[in-house]
Amino acid sequence: MNTVIKLILFLALVSSSVVFSVSPDEENLGIVMRENREYLKYINVCVSNLSSPQPETKDAAGNVQAPDFKDNPYYEIMKNANQYDFNGTLWYFQGKYGLANKPFHDSQKEIKELYRLALEKYLVSTRATLEYAAPFIIRTNDIVAKNLLKLGFRELKRAEDSYTKSLNEAPYQYRKKIVQYQQGISSARLGRKFGILAIIASKTPDEDKDEFRFRDLDEVMAGAQKQRYSDYIKIQNTLKTYISTKIIERKIKTIAGKDQTEFDVLELHDDNYLKMAENRISLLKATSKEVKAGQGYADVSVPDRPDTSGKAE
Repeated sequence: MNTVIKLILFLALVSSSVVFSVSPDEENLGIVMRENREYLKYINVCVSNLSSPQPETKDAAGNVQAPDFKDNPYYEIMKNANQYDFNGTLWYFQGKYGLANKPFHDSQKEIKELYRLALEKYLVSTRATLEYAAPFIIRTNDIVAKNLLKLGFRELKRAEDSYTKSLNEAPYQYRKKIVQYQQGISSARLGRKFGILAIIASKTPDEDKDEFRFRDLDEVMAGAQKQRYSDYIKIQNTLKTYISTKIIERKIKTIAGKDQTEFDVLELHDDNYLKMAENRISLLKATSKEVKAGQGYADVSVPDRPDTSGKAE
């Protein structure tokens, strides 16, 4: 009798563990799903800023015209990544983890391509910024600017290394490639920050720099009580002042290389702080409007619903 009771208790414990345990597929795919959304949000700012400006226009009737993405090199890739991610998420919420795996993987393939294209552009803009800054700094022999320029080139080298490491990853290791590309983009952005700060430092007289300006105790206390502006606002205001007085040029060009591109310093500054530049449209938001709910079923055989499969006998 004791043996029977023990067997019943054992079966009860086993069945409860089956009912309440979390499927490894569910847990792993849940991580992939959340990562994909973060990857898309991050790269969205990059590729939206890399796209051409599209100011809002209206037709004769006063209606806002839809933006044109015909010549945008990132739009179709973003749309595919968004659609695949949606398909995977739809299967995931239905508990069809085997079906969710492929679209999530396909989405990462498209996301990887967005990151690769973005980093290639970021390497060009970072080098252009630093090379634009170099002549002023060499001529003025500004110690602060020199140190900033050195830091900028260091970050550019890190970005280039991340790009190379990603290319050397196995072809289907999309996640590893994305991580390397994202590190490269972050380093390139930091390199541009140092480049812009080096330009500002080389154009600012020593007596106007905080590190060289004498301040008495009353001034320090008064400054501490004032509302502090963020670094983003302070740098932006300085750039606008120097550009308006023609101390700094707003447009900079690459010196050498195949990609002879012109960059807007203020737009680079916005992007450095992960902000959308002026007159840019979110590609993630635009492509989300084109996501089709039924596309994920196209290549999958779905059984008929019970209430439509025929009359009950």
